[in-house]
Amino acid sequence: MTWTWKLFHELDRWLEAAVLRKLPPAQHRVVNWLVLIATALGLGLAWATPRSASLTLMMPIVAGCFLRGTRRVWLLPPLTAYHYWLVRSLPDTLLFLAGASATLFFILVTAEKFRTVRRQGSELRRSLEVARHVQRALEPPSRTEWGLLEMATSIRCSEALGGDFICLRPVGPDRFGILLGDVMGQGVRAALAAAVVTGLYGELAREGFSPSAILEITNRRLNEFFGSFELFATMAALEYDSKHNQWRASVAGHDAPLLLRADGSVEELLERGMAAGIEPDEQYQDMRRPALPGDQIFLASDGLIPYGMPESDVCRMLLGSAQDPADQALQKVVTDLQRRLPPGYRDDMTGLLLRLTE
Repeated sequence: MTWTWKLFHELDRWLEAAVLRKLPPAQHRVVNWLVLIATALGLGLAWATPRSASLTLMMPIVAGCFLRGTRRVWLLPPLTAYHYWLVRSLPDTLLFLAGASATLFFILVTAEKFRTVRRQGSELRRSLEVARHVQRALEPPSRTEWGLLEMATSIRCSEALGGDFICLRPVGPDRFGILLGDVMGQGVRAALAAAVVTGLYGELAREGFSPSAILEITNRRLNEFFGSFELFATMAALEYDSKHNQWRASVAGHDAPLLLRADGSVEELLERGMAAGIEPDEQYQDMRRPALPGDQIFLASDGLIPYGMPESDVCRMLLGSAQDPADQALQKVVTDLQRRLPPGYRDDMTGLLLRLTE
């Protein structure tokens, strides 16, 4: 029974694709031949066994109208005349005409539904293409420089739209801000929430807010806009202060940024609050560390870091590519991390590397 069910399932899927015109050219030719064979078989069986003409003449109607379009309705009059010529019975011919008309009506309704689905699917695909184009336009370049600060980013979506985001903005004459986040889930809902956060960060950056203040305001806005949908986001806000040679960071439910010093020592910015969008009154704290020449800060979404992976492995990757440009070094780290993920793993993968040149 299992293989029979699979056979009918595959046949149904293939016929649906044929109606929606999703088949490749080679399979379209197969459909054309099947239509011709079904038509010839129906006409031949009707001629050979006139008593079954009412049933067998349905084959050309179904093949011609369902698989090749509803414009084949013109088949009904000649087939009705052919049926009368075969059976020489007006009542039987009228029954055939009634049954064929009902069949054609069902086919017309079904085909119209298929066309509506196809039209809506085309519109949805175009909308997703536009949304993905806008989302890519909001992504920062793969490599950015601001004074002595060198930044590299990598964003890879598992679907057409993703919920990961990175924002890079000056937040003052001597301060540069970075925001990396991951909205729960994937698809349109996550992408819309990410777009809201990205737009909001641009406003807050112009006002010069600190990392903790940015997270608190963003948390309240997310809770206000998406609280009823139980949507939240993990984020990490960082800031480089060139005047005071200081790193400042605040974390909302995200993995802590990894600070790797030039001598190979590691510092984590461990203190973090709840993910944004859950509790509107959540308070976040700024964590400060001195900014030294040769510092590297690595931050990634949870989709990129294999579960349970020691931070020492990431540090070795960063140290091993310390002589490469930041964008090339980040790509090496991202590629190495992806190799460690299980086969078939699908999630948005985002990475950020900050370097303070000497």
